[in-house]
Amino acid sequence: MNETFKENAFPHQTRIESIKEYLFKLKNKLGNIAFNLRNLAAHDSVMPFWKAVYCGNSVFMAENFLQDLLRKVKR
Repeated sequence: MNETFKENAFPHQTRIESIKEYLFKLKNKLGNIAFNLRNLAAHDSVMPFWKAVYCGNSVFMAENFLQDLLRKVKR
């Protein structure tokens, strides 16, 4: 993890624990987004506008989480 993530992204004395916590939160957020997008009850017929907007927003949230992750990774 020290070789992957930037020092300034996780500068604490508890760096390793902070990275683990961050990755765990990221996994949970992406899992929730995936669950909501794949919820069959939300997609059983022609989708109302508000559901379509919610699904689109969920995809953008996933993209934002991944962009945040990439900002913390060394290149």
